[in-house]
Amino acid sequence: MRFVFAGLLLVQLVSVDSWQVRHQIAAAHAGQVDSSFISSANDRFLLSATDTIAQCSGIDDTASLASAIAAAGPGWVIIEEGSTCASGNLTIPNLKIVKGGFLMPLSGQTVVVDRFEAGQYQTFLNTGVGTVMFHSPPATDDGKTGVIEAYPQWWGCIADYAHDCAPSLTAAINSGVRRIFLPSGGYGLASPVSIRLNNFVLEGQSRVYTDIFPMASDIHVGSGPNAMFVNQLRTCTPASSAICLPTNCIIQKLRFTSALQFNGWVFWAEDGVQGGAALFSSIIRDCWISMGSASRGFFHGGISDSFFLNNDIENTNTIFDLVGARISASTFRDNHLLGGVGPFIQSTTDASNIMTVDGLMAASQGQGYLLDIKNGKDWQVRNVTLQYEGGNGAQGGLFKFDTCVRMLASHFQATRLSGRMGGILIKDSQLKIADGFISDVWGTSDVPWALTFRGVNDADIDNVTIEKGFDGNSPQQVYFDDGTGGNVRINHCKFTKGPSRIFDGGSNVSANITLRSSEITNGQYNVGLSTVRLFELGTSGRFYVLNNVIGVDDPLATPRGDFAFFGTGDLLIDGNVFLGTNRVPVFNGGTQTARLGNNY
Repeated sequence: MRFVFAGLLLVQLVSVDSWQVRHQIAAAHAGQVDSSFISSANDRFLLSATDTIAQCSGIDDTASLASAIAAAGPGWVIIEEGSTCASGNLTIPNLKIVKGGFLMPLSGQTVVVDRFEAGQYQTFLNTGVGTVMFHSPPATDDGKTGVIEAYPQWWGCIADYAHDCAPSLTAAINSGVRRIFLPSGGYGLASPVSIRLNNFVLEGQSRVYTDIFPMASDIHVGSGPNAMFVNQLRTCTPASSAICLPTNCIIQKLRFTSALQFNGWVFWAEDGVQGGAALFSSIIRDCWISMGSASRGFFHGGISDSFFLNNDIENTNTIFDLVGARISASTFRDNHLLGGVGPFIQSTTDASNIMTVDGLMAASQGQGYLLDIKNGKDWQVRNVTLQYEGGNGAQGGLFKFDTCVRMLASHFQATRLSGRMGGILIKDSQLKIADGFISDVWGTSDVPWALTFRGVNDADIDNVTIEKGFDGNSPQQVYFDDGTGGNVRINHCKFTKGPSRIFDGGSNVSANITLRSSEITNGQYNVGLSTVRLFELGTSGRFYVLNNVIGVDDPLATPRGDFAFFGTGDLLIDGNVFLGTNRVPVFNGGTQTARLGNNY
């Protein structure tokens, strides 16, 4: 049974006497019912002309809506055509909007809808001024809504690569719906999408067919950041020492791209100044990120308990710039980076704890370290591959660990690092580097060495192979910079085919260095520089060279392989096997006296 109000509202009744309902509605609209249209055959009502032209022209539709809601009971209120305005706050238990019909909350008004049905067409007007919610705000409990999936098209988005969908996406994300689905198309943003609510999934049809892109090089509003999405969640008021709720969401199957010189970020998260908590705690997976080299990068802000999984990134600046309090407990797994311009993760300002990078493949990195971490604690980095990093930009390489504690990097591979690039830089850190392979390091300036120590470290290097430079351009494979101190233990490693010195160091080194059970061979590989030594460094600390294989085992290479040790510390060389014509270590140019044990 159906009642029509001026073609605007259809009320389908369930187990309710039609004449009783008709009487209630007629009473509610006394003097406005066209009695000539009342018929027991069709059970329909037509409101007066005065009521039919309400449609946001100054006449309030709220009373009509309220009457329809009361009449419908457990049934549906159906908006069939035209614009129905609400000048007051309402809750509609069950609402359907047919294509051509619109619900328009007026300025400052909120309509809460418990159940909703519509297709992928526009259903709501006045987006950004009036509000449609799918349960009562604040929307932090997603158990209150029966609306499972929404489309930005409901709020007027046209995904044709030409229209601005930012207001529609903002309205959809902040409506309290559980899932916002983006059909294939191009979703342009002329301003940032503001995230103010919690517990939602933002999902595209495919990361190949669903594009989100900025419509200008700068889309910021007011004093806000230039970013495509801005996290503005605030759930603890006033600010206190309590931890604020972060944004819990899932973002998946989308392509973030730009065809112009966009100089902003994709995501900008508040850094946790309220209550000292990072305000982004989410999952980003199965996305394609291609923002161009002019972009600032993908994500800026604080994160905790987040996952970045199975994403493809190309030609984009810094992927994660982590800043803010409580950066912690997040995982980056099975991601692929091609033609990156900056680091995959840069965390150089604030402390970051209990982070995992597992499964990262990078190729043609432009500049910077793949991981550039300062003040990190309890990181695990494993299964990382970097191939062909080069360029004339800022110095970089595979990993940089600065002032880090309890860091573990294992199962990594880096090859053909060129330009101003090196391998691993360790500074003032306590860590372990294990089970890795670095080859073809041929940087020519800054820190082009495969393994560099700076500051005061407590480092273990286990089962790492470093071999050959490229075309004879690579200098030392292992370098202790000026003023290096602490303890460095190198065990079960292989340093081979180096075109120059294998171990080198600056002045004022005070580190305690142990080189044990390793292979140091083929210095001056394919170069023939007979005046270059395998070792040329010294320390005022202990330097123990124990149970290694040392020398030049290539019959075509110059069989010199001698030592020059400088410093005042305790130097012990024992249990080593020396290759080539020099069966005992030869010391030239150094000032430090060695204690020789049983070498062969």
